[in-house]
Amino acid sequence: MSRLTRAAFLAGLAALPIAGAAQAANTVQRVRFPRGTMGTIIHGRIRGYDVIDYLVGVRSGQQMTVSLRADNDSTYFNVSAPGESEAFYHGDSDGGDAQFTTDTNGDYKVRVYIYRNAAREGLVSNFTLEISIQ
Repeated sequence: MSRLTRAAFLAGLAALPIAGAAQAANTVQRVRFPRGTMGTIIHGRIRGYDVIDYLVGVRSGQQMTVSLRADNDSTYFNVSAPGESEAFYHGDSDGGDAQFTTDTNGDYKVRVYIYRNAAREGLVSNFTLEISIQ
């Protein structure tokens, strides 16, 4: 095998994905409250750079409360208004409990994630997310 052929072969190998390499999963789940209630408790698990987006349908003027408890201190949540890509609530700086009045009809997105320091290490987080509206 010539030097040029060998170099091309090795470059091609380097470009292949590594078997078993972790891929971040972005999961979207619709939140449904049990019949006759105004809230729910969700138990979940994420790893590394995984993200779970919970969509909560609300009407303008409702009071929404979100609380997160996790066994990994680097687990947080953000909240985005319907149609907005930027979060207005950032759990890493605003805390693990959010309470606000909705100003738009539609699906509010609650995104649960592991902060970069722990995600980089592929750490796992088991969490409990409580969401309610009034």
